[in-house]
Amino acid sequence: MEGEVVHLEGRIFGEDNRFLYNNRSAPWSAVGKISWNTGHMCSGALVGPRHVLTAKHCILNNRTVTFRPGYDNADVFNSSQATHAFVSTKIGDGICDAKEDWAVLILEKRLGDEVGYFGAKVAERSVADKTVFDHVGYPGDLGKGKRPYRLSNLVMSEKRWDCDALGPMYTDESDLAGGQSGGPLFEALEDGSAYIWGVASTVVSWYQGGQKGGWGRWASGNNMVTTIARLREEFP
Repeated sequence: MEGEVVHLEGRIFGEDNRFLYNNRSAPWSAVGKISWNTGHMCSGALVGPRHVLTAKHCILNNRTVTFRPGYDNADVFNSSQATHAFVSTKIGDGICDAKEDWAVLILEKRLGDEVGYFGAKVAERSVADKTVFDHVGYPGDLGKGKRPYRLSNLVMSEKRWDCDALGPMYTDESDLAGGQSGGPLFEALEDGSAYIWGVASTVVSWYQGGQKGGWGRWASGNNMVTTIARLREEFP
């Protein structure tokens, strides 16, 4: 099998399954657009009152960055600039690099008190082949990154554990493009709680016997989850 790995420049597999979704209730309201004063943009989600989880490869040093929860052509809720950015200091080997492609921004304001925030979980094989995951992000190829788009019923295959039992995670035929980087892969439960299992990192396209397909690859793991817990204590 021949393969190609890219950051989210855009890979659509067959029919585009992304659809506009501007639900302003929790937990959807905790997902937002991250924008830099350079025009650079990514997606992210609150995982604490002032803590935003996104992708490590989104981070630009020494630049002003703003998080806008629920953004839809304009601010829907209050926004806030970030004061700190924490990235994984662990370096993997090849495929394991994607597992650590996450970052946590600390905001000036406690936006999570207004819009809510997610919990975070470590990947579990028990959810393999189950349609339990959703993703929301701001794709640059749809709405110019100004509107939230959703992927629903994403499936994680238990065959796609290239690094270790904690990630990175893979979901089948996931339509992702630039701007969605850092957006959450999450599970919303019937009791109203919601947990992020990973963040959008890269797309893997594969070719075999004249057939082609691909997977979305999501940063995840114990280091990500424990860092979120630590930062929520250090920056209440």
